[in-house]
Amino acid sequence: MNVKVGLSLYLLLVLTACSKSDLSEQVAFYALRDFETDGPYRIEENSAKIGNEILIPYSDLQWYNSTKHSFAISESLSRQIDIGLNSTGYFKKPFAVAIGKEIIYTGYFWSALSSTGCDWTTAIPLGPELLIQLSYPGPIDGVVVPDRRNDHRILEIFRRDGKLVE
Repeated sequence: MNVKVGLSLYLLLVLTACSKSDLSEQVAFYALRDFETDGPYRIEENSAKIGNEILIPYSDLQWYNSTKHSFAISESLSRQIDIGLNSTGYFKKPFAVAIGKEIIYTGYFWSALSSTGCDWTTAIPLGPELLIQLSYPGPIDGVVVPDRRNDHRILEIFRRDGKLVE
């Protein structure tokens, strides 16, 4: 009898520990609280620091399409992020895509309506999708933006949870 109780408690502890570690392995968009730039928008990633402000939690990321480099988000979240007629939304707001508190890549929220270019990673709300693009409106001659959109850790988390579209 004691062996069964001991084994049951052991299994419960193992399963609880696994659940807690899974919670810390979620992808989220955090606001950058401190960073330096090299040029107009190029974030020096070794200087980037995130705070506690989560702009888009993992629960709001419905799926990730690794071919299109886009996240599915709700229409209401898209409207909150995008430029409205009377507001700026998150336009030009710097962010970090992080797992737990580990930064994978940085960028800026941008708008498809903007006439201003950006020489860094951008997150552009397009209805129910958030397109992650290297520079805006497209490639800029002589500018290389590191591409970490399909970092293996991001793909593993979305695959693990059945939220990866390949």
